[in-house]
Formats: sequence, C-alpha cells, structure tokens
Amino acid sequence: APKLAPFNPSSAEVVARTGELARITEDDVVYDLGCGDGRLLASLASERRCRCVGIEYDPVYVERAKEEVEYRGVGDLVEVRHGDVCEVADIEDAA
Repeated sequence: APKLAPFNPSSAEVVARTGELARITEDDVVYDLGCGDGRLLASLASERRCRCVGIEYDPVYVERAKEEVEYRGVGDLVEVRHGDVCEVADIEDAA
C-alpha cells in the first residue's frame, strides 16, 4: 500500500478534546483510519467508554497501539487491526 501520510501523533490537548468536540458517547463506535500508536482510541475508550476500531498499515505501530490499549486497560472496548485503510469495508456502524 502507498504511504498515505506520515505518522504525526496527536497532541495531548487534541486527544483530550476530541471526545468532547465530537460528542462521543458510550453508544458510539469510533474508527481511526491510520491509528498510529493508538493514543486517541485508548483515550476515547477510557474516558468515553465507547467502542473503537483502529486500522494501521505499519506493523510496528499496530503493536504500539495494542500495547497502549493494554496499558490503559481498554482491550474490551478497542480493536486494533493491521490493514490498509483504503480497503476497510465494515465501517457502517461508525459514529
């Protein structure tokens, strides 16, 4: 797959405000296409108790994202997948 964008981690402020600005609730399912190290997903799941799915092409970042999810204790809410964001087919339940 072509490199769509470089990894550019979200700042702590962006991560903290995303749930509020997007009005994410526990009833939502958040997809992060190109989730990088998973910090946004882990934070949203932890704070908003929503389900999250992250898709990441780089296997190094897939592992980092999984580690972040485990560290935050939200493995029951977050799924991290290794894959091409251009080929994601099952996002009909996304918020």
